[in-house]
Amino acid sequence: MIQTTHIDNRIIALYNGQDRARSLINAALQQRCGRVFVDDLYAPTASYLTVGRFTCLAGDPNSPALCEAIRTHPPIWIAPASDEWEHHIVGLLSDRVKYRPRILFRSDSLDPNRIARFRSTEDPVEPILDNIAASLTSNDGSLWGYRSAGAFLADHIGFTINLKGESICHAGLYAIYDRGIELNVWTHPDHRGKGLATKVCAHLILDCLDRGLIPHWDAANTISAGMAEKFGYQPTDTYRMLRPLGPDEESP
Repeated sequence: MIQTTHIDNRIIALYNGQDRARSLINAALQQRCGRVFVDDLYAPTASYLTVGRFTCLAGDPNSPALCEAIRTHPPIWIAPASDEWEHHIVGLLSDRVKYRPRILFRSDSLDPNRIARFRSTEDPVEPILDNIAASLTSNDGSLWGYRSAGAFLADHIGFTINLKGESICHAGLYAIYDRGIELNVWTHPDHRGKGLATKVCAHLILDCLDRGLIPHWDAANTISAGMAEKFGYQPTDTYRMLRPLGPDEESP
């Protein structure tokens, strides 16, 4: 597979109809973050894209180049476009995969007045600025779906609750495209169960709505799903993400 930065209608068409991880797909195709690969630069029939630690696939599942890319895929999460894609991927990986359930939500019924009730009145919620963004970067300098904290700050959507100069809970954009964001939230283990995530997410969602952006929510667990429903999100689909096992990992 060949990386490309020339995203034309032929590549975009390969991803048409995919609802799962749609915000990540849009972000990569619009080159806001992530990377896009194709099997042929001039006549693409298959593609995959990566945004942070997630991958999406499209096009001809039997493309030799794409099949080889799946077999040699690094241990990051794959969002299969359908159950048929899931079976195909699992077969190529000889069942050496780990599963993670996901719940997809729709946001067209969000009520700002309802969400505003969950904003913090006690804990100070602040925008994520340079010093906090720098502290959130990974070992390779990346931040969530972004290649660097600087790239994240260029889009500058995120909120944090700090303690002694460090974030103990934050919500921000994992990826962004022209009409919306993929929401990301984290709470320090010592401060979970205090409602902090609800507060920072309320600020983030309202900020998105004020900007005319869709705050996409894709839940990885029941706690996240419960929070989404509290805000007024409606579940639309359940599916499983897949992660290839590393060479030293045992099959479940």
